[in-house]
Amino acid sequence: MTTTPKILIIIVTWNKKNYVLDLLASLAMQDYPIESIDVLVIDNASTDGTSEAITSQFPQVKLLCNKENLGGTGGFNTGLQWAFAQPLDYYEYLWLLDNDVLVHQQALSALVALLESKP
Repeated sequence: MTTTPKILIIIVTWNKKNYVLDLLASLAMQDYPIESIDVLVIDNASTDGTSEAITSQFPQVKLLCNKENLGGTGGFNTGLQWAFAQPLDYYEYLWLLDNDVLVHQQALSALVALLESKP
């Protein structure tokens, strides 16, 4: 029996509440099995209510809040450190996304299918 790879999606945001909420809504529509997806948002010290909105509208999302804006690379570093602190091989793939994108409903399935076809 084949298992569905567990995916961690890491998103970095700073004062882009509406953008990140739209992205999270598009991720919620993925045709990939929801139980095999974790979403981690790194909030780089937003002051526009981003963290509160995420917690309210997407309670299943993991949220880490930096005390200062570390920029994109610093935010992704925070997320990657968190990911690598999880049990070995817990996540088979990591997907890093900027906060101002929307993803097609089949994007994750297509990415995983490609990765799995070329071990």
